[in-house]
Amino acid sequence: MFSILFRRSVLVAPAFTRFAAARTFVSSTRLLTPAATTTTTKTTVTTKPAKVATTTGRSKPKSKPKSTTKPKAKSNANAKSKAKPKKKAKSKAKAKPKAKKPVRRVKETARKSPARIRLSPEVLPPKRPVSGYTAFLTKFFTGETKPANLQEGSSLLSRGALAWKDLPDHEKQAYAAESHAQFSAYQEALKTWLVEADPTVIGELNRRELASRQKGHRRSKLLRKPTSYGPPPLNGYLRYQQAIRPAESYDVVAFCKNTSQQWKEMSDVEKAEYMDPYRQELEAWRAERDRVKADKKADKSKA
Repeated sequence: MFSILFRRSVLVAPAFTRFAAARTFVSSTRLLTPAATTTTTKTTVTTKPAKVATTTGRSKPKSKPKSTTKPKAKSNANAKSKAKPKKKAKSKAKAKPKAKKPVRRVKETARKSPARIRLSPEVLPPKRPVSGYTAFLTKFFTGETKPANLQEGSSLLSRGALAWKDLPDHEKQAYAAESHAQFSAYQEALKTWLVEADPTVIGELNRRELASRQKGHRRSKLLRKPTSYGPPPLNGYLRYQQAIRPAESYDVVAFCKNTSQQWKEMSDVEKAEYMDPYRQELEAWRAERDRVKADKKADKSKA
């Protein structure tokens, strides 16, 4: 019986030793071999338990061995960017706007037009005479009552125009001849007035004429003081027109067209009758003009 147990113990010993290596326990030789020795010695064995792989669970993947070589250093640009992040540039503080100097506001005053000068009838230029047709209408309206409105006035004018058309030619010529004579006298009187008139009066009359032009009224010639040498002489064509101009009333447009055509068809010998006096008078007029201008310059230099 004992031998059987011993055999078993011998057979089990290697496995037991492996088991003992895996575990920590206390044993004695008496228990293993009780017949061999009577003394007992206690031994203590401490071993770290070995990890036993289990087949039921998944095995953990083996960790990769750490490489002993150091990784290559990155480029300087990346290293600097990662090492120290760039600081954002501080936005420059906006410059404070300069305090504007207070501007003194001046009250805008409307431009005053020059004061109107009152002119008495004695200092005014002579009145321009009316035409023959206007003189006839003035006589025609003397016996008529004054129209109350515009419609009555237009009807009165239409009746006067019809009466002028029905008037015989010799009567029309009488009105035109009277008007022409009055106009010639008016031109002479105007020349005399311009020489003797005050420049302030002439300036005021011209200012009124310019103001009426701005309003769209009919224009008339501005007044100017005549010079001592006078206007330039008439050319040959105008002298020819004056020579053949009829005394009675005529169509001005048709008359100018006819005279211009006749002047073009005339020969140089025929034109010389009108051009020679013109050239002589023009030379005398230019000489007088230059003399007067030279005298004025001499007077200014002395002053």
